[in-house]
Amino acid sequence: QLAAKQLHLDEGPGHWPGTARPGELGNAVIAAHRVSHGGPFRRIDLLAAGDEVRFVVDGQTTVYNVVANEIVAPEGIHIIEQTPE
Repeated sequence: QLAAKQLHLDEGPGHWPGTARPGELGNAVIAAHRVSHGGPFRRIDLLAAGDEVRFVVDGQTTVYNVVANEIVAPEGIHIIEQTPE
């Protein structure tokens, strides 16, 4: 369970500006370092299809189901492109 905020990774997980916020239509992009700030993403590589990921923003919980796992290179900004799904 992660609290999304603006993208300031030195403060923990953050929401990528310009992408949907958790619960909104579109692609929500949350970024974080894997091992700092308590390591909330430390075991992200162990997530498998069907696992649940929960985000709490302003007291509202949004639940996502993992459908795939992908390693994205730093230049792989295609992940911020918005889609209707």
